[in-house]
Amino acid sequence: MNEMLRFLIIFYTNFARISNFINAIPEEETLQLQFVQALWRHGDRAALFDLYPISEANWTFGGGGFGELTPNGMAQMHQLGGLFRKRYVTDNEFLRSRYSAKEASLHVLPTWCIIVFSSFCRFQ
Repeated sequence: MNEMLRFLIIFYTNFARISNFINAIPEEETLQLQFVQALWRHGDRAALFDLYPISEANWTFGGGGFGELTPNGMAQMHQLGGLFRKRYVTDNEFLRSRYSAKEASLHVLPTWCIIVFSSFCRFQ
């Protein structure tokens, strides 16, 4: 009996806290997206240097050379861009359909940072 009473007291105390929290959440119509920060890694890339016996001269797939996006990587980035457009332009109208530097910016790490970070991750 004592344990049942303790359980009921704890249950109703926590239930009251949860219901107060839920009631404090504003209705969905009053919520407005104000800021988006996205972080992603590039798509598939070619090797950064010659990997004997495979050299750039005898690659069987397209690409722009060492360290550049492969056709698969280009397709991945195109698909990601489509997802961003759908979510933030079409569905939510957070951004206009034409690019504006006042609405969106892109920051890219220098190539040497990417190489160092990739090398670091390789040995973890």
